[in-house]
Amino acid sequence: VISDLPVQTAEIPRKLLVETNQVMVVIGTEIDLAPVKVVQYKDETVLVEGLPNGTQLPSKTSGLSKGTKVRVQTVKP
Repeated sequence: VISDLPVQTAEIPRKLLVETNQVMVVIGTEIDLAPVKVVQYKDETVLVEGLPNGTQLPSKTSGLSKGTKVRVQTVKP
């Protein structure tokens, strides 16, 4: 079945990619892994499909793994 809905594509830092099909995300106050499809690799970023709008991404990855507790800060535009 082919959906009529447009596929959401996001450009994110490559360092957030785990293996080749998961991305580190923040759920509540913990790191989790979300499945994605990589569309294109760039030098420092990747284009991925599968992240819902509003998905929170960690700003740093050093020492993070699934289940790590994190502090969430709101960035004002």
